[in-house]
Amino acid sequence: MPHRGNLNRPKLFPTFNTSVKQCLCYFLALLVAVLLIVNGSHAQEKKPELESWQLKGIVTALDDHDPLVWVEALDKLSRYKLDQLKPPVEIPKQTIDKIADLLAYKHKTDHDRKSVQSKVRASAVQALGEMGAAAYKYAPQIAELLTDEDSDVSLSAALTLGKMGATASEYISKIAKLLIDSDGNVSRSAAKALGQMGVAKDYAPQIAKLLTNSDTDSDIRASAASALGQMGVAKDYASQILPLLTDSDSSVGSSAGWALGQMGAAASEYFPQILELLTDEDSDVRYNAIEVLGEMGAAASEYFPQIIERLTDSDSRVRSNAAWAMSKMGAAASKYARQILPLLTHSDRDVRSSAASVLGQMGAAASEYIPQIAKLLTDSDNHIPHRAAEALGQMGAAASEYVPQILPLLTHSDDRVRANAAYALAGMGAAPSQIAPQILQLLTESDWNVHYHAASALGEMGAAPSEYAPQIIPLLTDSDSSVRDNAAEALEKMGPLQVKHLLSVLNQVYWYHREAPSLRFLAYFLSGGEKDSVRLIHWLGSPEKYPHEIQVINHQEGLEVLNLFAEIWEDTQSLSKLRKDLERQIAIVVDKVKWEQADMDLLKQHHDNLKSIDSQLAAAVNAQIVALERQHRFLIAFKVWLIHVSCWLFLIIIYPRSSQVQGLIWNWKFRTIVGLGYISLALTWIPWLRYRLLAPFREVLVADASLDSFDPQAYFPNSYVKIRRATHTQPIQTAIAQLQSPIVLEGESGLGKSMFLRNLVKTSGRLSVYLPASECAAGVVEGIQTKLPIAAHDPKFLQSLINYNTLDICIDGLNEVSPDTRATINTFVEHHVHGHIILTTQPLEWTPPATAKTYVLQPLKRQQIAEFLTSRQGILPEDAPVSGVEYEQACDDYLATQLHQTQSKQELTAVRRFLSNPMDLTLVAQLLAQGKDPDLLNLQQQQYEIMAEDYQQIHLCAFPLAEFAETVYQMRLHDQITIPEEGCLDELQCMERYKMVLTRQQKDAFGGTHREWYFRHDKIQEYFIVQTFLKTENRERQHEHLSDPRFRGVYLLLATLLEVDKALVLREVLIQSAAETKDHAVSDQFIQRFNSRQELTQTTNNHGVLALYQKHYQDLIEIARLQASRLITVENNAMSDSTSDYHHSNYHSKYDQRQSQHRFNNFVDATQSEFNQEIDSQTQNNYAPEKNQTLSEAAAEIQGLLKQLEQSNPNATDLEKTAFVNIAIPASTKQRLLSALESGGKEALRELLDNPYVNVGMAIVEGWQNP
Repeated sequence: MPHRGNLNRPKLFPTFNTSVKQCLCYFLALLVAVLLIVNGSHAQEKKPELESWQLKGIVTALDDHDPLVWVEALDKLSRYKLDQLKPPVEIPKQTIDKIADLLAYKHKTDHDRKSVQSKVRASAVQALGEMGAAAYKYAPQIAELLTDEDSDVSLSAALTLGKMGATASEYISKIAKLLIDSDGNVSRSAAKALGQMGVAKDYAPQIAKLLTNSDTDSDIRASAASALGQMGVAKDYASQILPLLTDSDSSVGSSAGWALGQMGAAASEYFPQILELLTDEDSDVRYNAIEVLGEMGAAASEYFPQIIERLTDSDSRVRSNAAWAMSKMGAAASKYARQILPLLTHSDRDVRSSAASVLGQMGAAASEYIPQIAKLLTDSDNHIPHRAAEALGQMGAAASEYVPQILPLLTHSDDRVRANAAYALAGMGAAPSQIAPQILQLLTESDWNVHYHAASALGEMGAAPSEYAPQIIPLLTDSDSSVRDNAAEALEKMGPLQVKHLLSVLNQVYWYHREAPSLRFLAYFLSGGEKDSVRLIHWLGSPEKYPHEIQVINHQEGLEVLNLFAEIWEDTQSLSKLRKDLERQIAIVVDKVKWEQADMDLLKQHHDNLKSIDSQLAAAVNAQIVALERQHRFLIAFKVWLIHVSCWLFLIIIYPRSSQVQGLIWNWKFRTIVGLGYISLALTWIPWLRYRLLAPFREVLVADASLDSFDPQAYFPNSYVKIRRATHTQPIQTAIAQLQSPIVLEGESGLGKSMFLRNLVKTSGRLSVYLPASECAAGVVEGIQTKLPIAAHDPKFLQSLINYNTLDICIDGLNEVSPDTRATINTFVEHHVHGHIILTTQPLEWTPPATAKTYVLQPLKRQQIAEFLTSRQGILPEDAPVSGVEYEQACDDYLATQLHQTQSKQELTAVRRFLSNPMDLTLVAQLLAQGKDPDLLNLQQQQYEIMAEDYQQIHLCAFPLAEFAETVYQMRLHDQITIPEEGCLDELQCMERYKMVLTRQQKDAFGGTHREWYFRHDKIQEYFIVQTFLKTENRERQHEHLSDPRFRGVYLLLATLLEVDKALVLREVLIQSAAETKDHAVSDQFIQRFNSRQELTQTTNNHGVLALYQKHYQDLIEIARLQASRLITVENNAMSDSTSDYHHSNYHSKYDQRQSQHRFNNFVDATQSEFNQEIDSQTQNNYAPEKNQTLSEAAAEIQGLLKQLEQSNPNATDLEKTAFVNIAIPASTKQRLLSALESGGKEALRELLDNPYVNVGMAIVEGWQNP
């Protein structure tokens, strides 16, 4: 507004009568009237200083989630002087940044989106505009809002940039575009901004031309006059402006008067003309003249008497303007106050009112007239008392000495008099305690005038004591906005309020939701940012979002909130709406937070409070209390349990080092009673505990594996396996890298099954148990239990540990046990489908567990054989005669001689059968290192002889083979694996040097140690056992153990050690036994070894044997002529030398046998045709051609052979008789006999045989018919 009270001032955009005038003058009028009319600052009300508590309250309000609360906070902030703040009152940088961020605020909800968004942006711009230099850096963001669709935002942006002055000069062009905005407020704001930037002064001459242009619209002339006044250049154009005072358009005259008034003393030369206008007959002219003098202020004080006369003007507008003009002159006009005094009793109320107003505006200078003014408080006219009260109030503290004279009016019978007296006293600086009760009482009156004046008094009153806050707070929701504003002002003067007073403010929110943003901001503001007060505002007073909706309430926050709620509980008793919300928030906080036992008293306090008012929410709090009590009981139980568990953990920790603790834990009564039942479950369910229980017995569990004597270099890891009935082979280390499920490892003796198990046990890193299959006769668990005597107290517990795969179970030598034991082991494996179990066995007729995967260990191939031999250097004696490069060369040479291309397929197969066995290869390596030539058929014999020779050199006596062999036989017979040391210590020590036996230290029950001896491999033990089978007096043992799997390896040795004929007889016996038992494992491998022996013998001695048969050719012819008895007798005599030589120490290789044990078979192979011719011509009992063959001849031949066998061996069994006849009669002869039998029939043959030979003879023939 250009000046006070001009209600008819020109519009910024005047209305043109014609389109021509609009086209000609629009832009110029707009530019001049708008830009220059505001090119200067009006006298603005002085802004208050911002206090620290006020700033804190405003800043905390900006953290609320209601954007309208932000608007209230920003508007409040804009009312303070912000550009020169000094510590400690400074706006935090983060707060300024937050306000700047609101420049781009976008409201998230559809409801009132544009309105709320615009209010936030506009308020943020205004707040930044008051901050001075602190907001300069945000000018670009503010400039963007110049084009905002909301006019409030754009005009605020323009005004703010205008305040920045030259700093925002780059945005002048954007601001100028707003000058033609359709919204007049936006245009005026833009003009004012540009004026503040000092960019419109160059247009003053053009504006002045508009003053005298008759074609110019009156609105434009009025605007031009005002603009010149604002620019401060009116004195240059005063002569042109003065005539406008009498312009027929009142707005033009008023604007001209205001412009001339801005000249001050410079307009003194025009006073005569102006004074003349004071008496002009036109009231508008008189009004304009007074306007000029009033705007001049003290410079026109000498004309005060003339203006006083206008107080009695017939026009009220003139009277009012005269009073205003005199008030503008201030103390300079005080000397004329006495002239005004009579007017206080003027008959015209307007005159009285104006006189009182003038005296009031003189302030302290007119204080001596307070008594006279005070009398007007009781004036019968409603308007006069108020004006008098206003005048007294304007005098301020200067009139304080008259307060006692006015105080009695507070008890006047007339409510209006009391209200005006209160208003006057408030302005005069009366103590709030003196007038506050009366003011509050007046505010309860129904009369609007009383209500209004009491509210005004409340606003004018100084800082009242805070105890009046509860009476003032309800006025915040009064229907009269002036009452609300004055009540808020009164509260603000009280400074930060206590929490209990803020409750009343927040309670008003529930009654008047439309005022919620302003009330909630007022609460923030009056809190002064105090922590508890702010927390209370967050939780109560219908916030936009409650804290629990924004984030999870932690325990500390919940505890502080509940404590605060407990403190205010009594204070909310009279605040019904807030009390209801408080009940809900208590229940929510109790529900959202995880409480601790220490909070029990607080929860009970709230429960009692809610229960005392019969709140339904008490049950929710009680539920939490019950849960907490239950939790407390649980915690007590848990602590007891922790102590219990700790004690058990202590026992578990010392368990490996204390046998007493081991005994306690393995005692099922102690474990069940003291362990409360769950300890046993934990010990079996938790892997670490299971491992802990058995870890102390690790060495005992694998004692049979002799890991202390296990040399990793002795293990050959490059063996291959394949799944049974599969063709693909794979490295054993890949196939069985770790035990995950039951596995059966099948392989010939000596292929390395036991070595693999020992290596697996040593390197797996898991707890393992190594069991010879013989120890599982009573069951696998029982076998493990024998290694753990402590488990005897609770075998079921041990079973549970095993069921949970605590142990890798390795069972070795399944082929050495009875079928019943194998069945027991099978049952165990099938019951442990996922058990970590591995079984090793040699090939035998049995059905592996259905749940197990069977791998067949493959013999070594040519490359593996070479690698194996080379790798043995690491385990050979350091003083071996052949070592290093010489040893490697010896290995290559030996393999070259044994595996060469000129060999027959049968011979090569036989050699590889021996060399592909790692056990045999180990013996070969030892022999090569000793410089010996290994004999594949008698490797163990060679090893024994080397050892025996060393023994004889040391002890000067022969090794007691027979006695030691019998001891070993008895060990096998009684399933003993340890060699008795007593009586054979020297022998064992000698054998140990040659790696035939090994020893390990064992602890006895009393803690002492003793030594135990074991054979390094079953093959070594079987070598000694077979010696007892070869003795004549023990020949029955060959038949006693046919079905005993423990002696399987012994029978395989007999295939190479027995004389050929006896080996053939034993072969037939094994075949017959296999037919009866359906177990062909031994018989099949016996035949393979026997055939390999034959192949090797035949190949090695091919030339020697041929010479031998030529030498004895005549003898064989003679033998062929004799009866079959003569043939057998000679043959037996011829073989006797070989049998006797077998046990001598000067051993001859089986390759060099030249005794008659080979005569029959090798003669048939070497000189069959010649020998048969001789036999055909000279032997009477020899068979004729097939057409001459008769049953009688066949019967005589069979019967003759059986008679001769009786003479040489009266105790021969039926099996031996059958084998003897089968060997003696060639296959071709058998075929001829079968042809004759087809024509004659079996009964004819039966009649031809003598009675003692009928059964055997018929069985022999039936065997030929059904091979």
